[in-house]
Amino acid sequence: MRSLATACRVSHEPRIPHDLRDQARSRNVANVAIRIPNLTNSLVWVGVGLVALSLIVPARSAERTARVETRAEEAARTLLAVAQEMEPIDLDDLDAARRLESRFRAACAEWHGHPESYLPHLHECPSELSDVSCMMFESKHYCLMLTRSPIPIDSGVQPDRYPFEVYAWPLSLSPPGHTAFFVPEIGDPAFSRNKMRQYVGWKEDRRGHRALPRPGCGIPRNEVEEGAYRGRDDERWILLQ
Repeated sequence: MRSLATACRVSHEPRIPHDLRDQARSRNVANVAIRIPNLTNSLVWVGVGLVALSLIVPARSAERTARVETRAEEAARTLLAVAQEMEPIDLDDLDAARRLESRFRAACAEWHGHPESYLPHLHECPSELSDVSCMMFESKHYCLMLTRSPIPIDSGVQPDRYPFEVYAWPLSLSPPGHTAFFVPEIGDPAFSRNKMRQYVGWKEDRRGHRALPRPGCGIPRNEVEEGAYRGRDDERWILLQ
């Protein structure tokens, strides 16, 4: 009886025609064929995105560096202009430094539209420059120093009337700032790629390196050739347009 029931059940199961089975197999193969091109397209678009990103990131970084260095140059020129307006000024007088700081910050904001976070503030003089009459400032990415150019003693000019000069150098040698700036009251402003002396910040870096500009270091020690010269610090300075 069991074999008879089994035979009856098997005999009543519907049989799928061979042509329908072939159609199902064809559809499965087609689905696999469709998925493979989709995966290939996805990989292509990922590659395109990575290439675009590799172009955009350096461009954005260069744009940011240019913006930061432009603001540093503007700040150096502004500091010189404000100091000239306040002359006579004692660079060792703290009250005078605070008055100059106030005017300096206002001028950076009004003349150049520098945002609040970029406005410079007064900074104490590092111990290495304790023998120098100067005023120090720090902005978001740059250090600035207002001092006086050394001139021959027999010039007849009193030391407190020596011409001003301004230096600006990056707080860090990592991006976004690299360039150092020299803006003298007498002479042409210049910039340096900062490769020789590597002026950076106020403190020693992890390698123990520390280099700060000193009065007169940006003054030419040879003739200007093709818009550039070697300064007294042996740095190559390039005249600003």
